[in-house]
Amino acid sequence: PSGGGAGSATLLNPAAATVATLPLNAYAAQQARGMSPATDVVAGQFQQGQTLEQTFQMQPGKCYSALAVGAGIQNMHIRFVAVTPLPNVPGLSSVLAESKTKGANAAISPCYKWGSAIVPVAINAKVIYTATAGQGIAAGRVYVK
Repeated sequence: PSGGGAGSATLLNPAAATVATLPLNAYAAQQARGMSPATDVVAGQFQQGQTLEQTFQMQPGKCYSALAVGAGIQNMHIRFVAVTPLPNVPGLSSVLAESKTKGANAAISPCYKWGSAIVPVAINAKVIYTATAGQGIAAGRVYVK
């Protein structure tokens, strides 16, 4: 692995990241109650400033949460970003939602609802997990209801 700084975290096999996946499931039981997984678990070895990205499709009228749990990381941050910003939609930037939590666990919760009467279409989105402080392992997942 490289000597830190920004860039991509080292992707881990979720089995190798059990130290973060087990607490992620427990965190989801509190923060994403009644929701179903929308993506696979993604896990990585992070240096401060590094990110992991995962793409998924946001359906109109559905509610999305993203959770991350870190081990050794002091602060995780999550963002939902539109892969292709939609033209001519006022107020729609590429960043759709972001976590307001502080600490090793991060959440976009209770949820972000995609779509409106103006934009009743599915979009390709990505979730970006960032270790903003510290280094270690983190696992994240997007949930939907």
